[in-house]
This record gives sequence, structure tokens and C-alpha cells, in this order.
Amino acid sequence: MLPGFNVNVNGAITDAKITKESPNVVAGKETVGNITPNTAKYIFNSWLQYNAQKGFLKNFGVQGGAQWQAERTVGTSGVSNIPNYFRLDGGINYHTGKLSIGFLVNNLLDDHQLLTSASMSATLYTYIVEARRNFRSTITYRF
Repeated sequence: MLPGFNVNVNGAITDAKITKESPNVVAGKETVGNITPNTAKYIFNSWLQYNAQKGFLKNFGVQGGAQWQAERTVGTSGVSNIPNYFRLDGGINYHTGKLSIGFLVNNLLDDHQLLTSASMSATLYTYIVEARRNFRSTITYRF
């Protein structure tokens, strides 16, 4: 395609359903057929990276990625009940010889959204919120 250009794209469609009832289920609270808790039916991830091979910008690079999850479910609901999730990340880097320096911005849109939940009991869930925009820098030296 283009020297120095890398693409990683993946996705999944998951139709996860509860197939067996708990032995101590209360009448009227059956969950067989419901969506498996804390799942997303659709997941898509991509990461693009370009490192200049020659010219003034040789050894400099840019990178970016997206994550998307749709039809997410919390608890033992029969329907999707948590908003879709979308996030963009991006960064720049420089490498020469054994040294690499990088700077990455996570959650470029600074979207304060629900990431997932955790089950504390059969009826109590806690929600985990996406970290606001945050940064990461790296310095790598290869021996």
C-alpha cells in the first residue's frame, strides 16, 4: 500500500444469551434467553499508524485509533440497556536507531461515558466511567 503505513482493523458480532438457569432462581425472575450481562453485540477496533520513510519528516510518525461498541447490556436484561460506546485516540512518535519517543492522547473527544459495569450481587451493579482525556508519553531505548 504505502511504505511505513500500518493498519490493524478488527471487529466482532456476538449474540451472547443465557442458556441455563441458576438453581436458586426465584419464580418470575428467570433469565434464560436474556442477553449475557456486560456484553456488547457489536465491537469494532481500528489502529492506523504512519511513519515517514524519507524526507524532512523521516522517522516521525502519527497514529490514531477508534473503538466502538453497540447494543451493550448491563445486568440480566432481555434488551440492550446501556448507551453505545465510541472513543478516539491519537498520537505522534519519533524513532532513530535504538531510541523511540512517543506521545499518545487517549479519549481525544473527552467523552465522559459509561465504559462498563461490575456486578456486586444479583441485583446491584456499579458503573465504570471512561477516563477523561488523558495523555501518555514513552521513551524507549533498545539495547
